[in-house]
Amino acid sequence: MNEELKRKLKKIYDYENNIDFDPFGKDYVPYRPSIREIDKECIEYIKTKIDNVELKRLVLYLKKEEIKNSIKEHEYGIEKEVNKLKILRKEILENDEFIAEEKRIKNWNEEVHNKLIKELENLYKEINQENIYKFIIEKYNENIESYKLTEKITKVFNQEDYLYVSILELLLRKINKEEEPYYEINEKNNRLKETYEFIDEDEQYKKYGLLKLNSNRNLEKPMLNSPPYYIHDNRKGYIVLDSRIPDEALIKLYCLKQDNLITDLSLRANYYMKIQKCNIHAAFEERAFGKYFSFENLKNLIPTKLYSTVTNNSLWINIKNGSITFEELLDDFEIEDEREFIKTQVIHCEYFEDKEKFYISHIDHEYIFYSFDEYEERIKDIEQKGNIKKKLKTFKVDNSRIPFIIDNENILLFFLNQYFKSKDLLLEYFQKYE
Repeated sequence: MNEELKRKLKKIYDYENNIDFDPFGKDYVPYRPSIREIDKECIEYIKTKIDNVELKRLVLYLKKEEIKNSIKEHEYGIEKEVNKLKILRKEILENDEFIAEEKRIKNWNEEVHNKLIKELENLYKEINQENIYKFIIEKYNENIESYKLTEKITKVFNQEDYLYVSILELLLRKINKEEEPYYEINEKNNRLKETYEFIDEDEQYKKYGLLKLNSNRNLEKPMLNSPPYYIHDNRKGYIVLDSRIPDEALIKLYCLKQDNLITDLSLRANYYMKIQKCNIHAAFEERAFGKYFSFENLKNLIPTKLYSTVTNNSLWINIKNGSITFEELLDDFEIEDEREFIKTQVIHCEYFEDKEKFYISHIDHEYIFYSFDEYEERIKDIEQKGNIKKKLKTFKVDNSRIPFIIDNENILLFFLNQYFKSKDLLLEYFQKYE
């Protein structure tokens, strides 16, 4: 992306993220896709570069990334439904009722997810540098009947406009990603800090980039049977949480806190959003060495490594001095753009024994970042650290007394399942407990 285009995109980014920006201001037209004044300068520039090979290559790359992310969302949707089915298997005693629900979920996954995954996979293979613009225009043509339902829409937003606005949208997403990196807080765009004067009072924020719940800050459930998306500070308003904390994990943390099993809870906020004044609505696995999960093993120092002979994923488990650490190493690991570092996930848990029962006193989730050389060593050595960037936590529980098992559910395994992709390895490790 050349500097001139980046400058114009940055201008739009700054406009949209101004502290006083109203997304429903004078440029907003409900139910009608229109082009804002702020966008026009950039669109005119895109028109002059529309046949540029570099621009075509960039648009193709961004569209392919969009398709890959859509596939991941559908795969996650399938996984959620399957997990729901496993829970129902334990709760529904009537076999006929379970079979009916199993059939419904299977049909839902096929119609809503699997069909679209196949279409997206075919599309990913078909689009190229020569046909990328044609593909975008065809998408407009597919939706033209819907657009015509709004008043005089074709006079405002025609086929050509749709192409340029779609390209602009892709480019703005790239700028957003650069300006709002998840692996660190870009202080220049820390809008929560700009609008929430109590943030610097928090020691957890200074150390880990987390906000600790206290007498003023509570985890709030916006409505019945929905995840607690916000921290509410009764002095100021609503703080949006980091979207990478799974809803199921938030609900579990919320319930454990309500039951007074968690004493101190700290969560990662979305620091790029200002504070809101009001509420917004089975493969064969092998164990390289070590032992499977058991409460007896929690008393010993036991490093364990599991790996899948099919996916080549591996899972490191290190039990040491009253703590157990899980780290997932994926064969298809993520490389962060041009920054050349590899990301892994870690769940760390501290526990204690009281009257022959085990309790969790601390649990947190974090991302670890490795250089290529560090990661190569990490695969072999459990002591290898990731030093290329500071690790990033998404939640942290301290000074608590959470039973390992609540209502026949392993709480540690629950949180591992919310974050880790290697469900087969987790099942393998916890099989003796099950």
